[in-house]
Amino acid sequence: MKQSISKALIILFLITCIFQTSPAQYNYSQYKFLNLPENKFKHLKDSTNFNKVMNQFQAICLGKKKQINIVHIGNSHIQGGFLTNELKTNFHNYFLNDTTAHAGFIFPYQVAKTNTPANYRSVATGEWSTHKATEADSSCLIGASGISIFSHDTSATVKVNLQQVNPFKNPDFSTMRVLCENTENSYKVEFSPNANKIIKDSLGYLVHFSELSDSIKISITKKNNKDSSKFILHGFIPGNYSAINYYALGVNGAKAESYLNCSLFQKHLEILSPNWIIISLGTNEAYNRKYKKEQFTRHLGELINKIREINPEAWILLTTPGDALRSGRLKNSNNKIAGKNIIHVAKKYHCSYWNFYKVMGGEGSIEKWSENKLTARDKLHLNKKGYILKANLFFDAFLETLLPHLKEQISKE
Repeated sequence: MKQSISKALIILFLITCIFQTSPAQYNYSQYKFLNLPENKFKHLKDSTNFNKVMNQFQAICLGKKKQINIVHIGNSHIQGGFLTNELKTNFHNYFLNDTTAHAGFIFPYQVAKTNTPANYRSVATGEWSTHKATEADSSCLIGASGISIFSHDTSATVKVNLQQVNPFKNPDFSTMRVLCENTENSYKVEFSPNANKIIKDSLGYLVHFSELSDSIKISITKKNNKDSSKFILHGFIPGNYSAINYYALGVNGAKAESYLNCSLFQKHLEILSPNWIIISLGTNEAYNRKYKKEQFTRHLGELINKIREINPEAWILLTTPGDALRSGRLKNSNNKIAGKNIIHVAKKYHCSYWNFYKVMGGEGSIEKWSENKLTARDKLHLNKKGYILKANLFFDAFLETLLPHLKEQISKE
């Protein structure tokens, strides 16, 4: 009995601390256009595996050695990194203040000649080309990130450097999972810094380093110069431990259908072993003047089924697109329709959802966000300040979900 009371008091104390430092205390007063009463995760009670994830967060609050893996799947709003790095910061500051934040999934976007998150940089030698899941006809295997790079060169390199960007104050790692293809017979593959142990499997390499490092360089040399095969690189997963690991998988222009075209999607997702999956899609489907809602809802449902085939224990949360313009000046009512379709899919497939369209302020709110210097020029994307605001709103909604769960556990003690 004493142990139960002690546990309840600990939880209550933690709830109090969280309330005192919650992003709910973030000053939204200047943004009168926000619909804050709508800032909640919904369809929770009927959402599969929701309680399991909340119990895992509760265990972390109690100092138990639990690990939660979060995978956020999306499009350019995810690839850019402003939203996702702010979310990582929030999770780290509230639950893991004395630990090292996990860098998440790393893809060499700069080598692919596209925008990259701020917490790592990539460079390469040799000729590298890019395949994206957004391309209708792709002859290249693509993984869960929705993008891959490949080389036919006789020799080439790719180097990734992790940066000391908040919350990644100590980005060093001792192991690195390298996801790649065609290394068995065609290429000699070497790693720097020197590895003291390399494990090869069907998805690439697990590299163990003798010392901590904040960078990795992969060098490939073709064994036979007449060999026409190509080396394909899908990305990197650092092995530094954190109680909460947040992996962002996003590529510009992605639709739900795009991830269905990723032949290695399930295998890579299985490596990440997510407990909580956030799906933020629909913007690119809705951008088309002839929005095909039946096609989108079918593809989104298929993606959910694909995820559950290998992750039946994961809690899935869908988010709706915000208000946006088409071509920087035309109203786009499709975003509102797509949001309603996403909510329908969430209920049909027993997922939760976050209606960002309503939270943002509804139809026409993109102009208010723009007036407050929260959007990019296209009024389709947000700018860094806008994505930080969106991340804080999302984390607020998360705490509004977690705290009642913790209180409920107290009442049961």
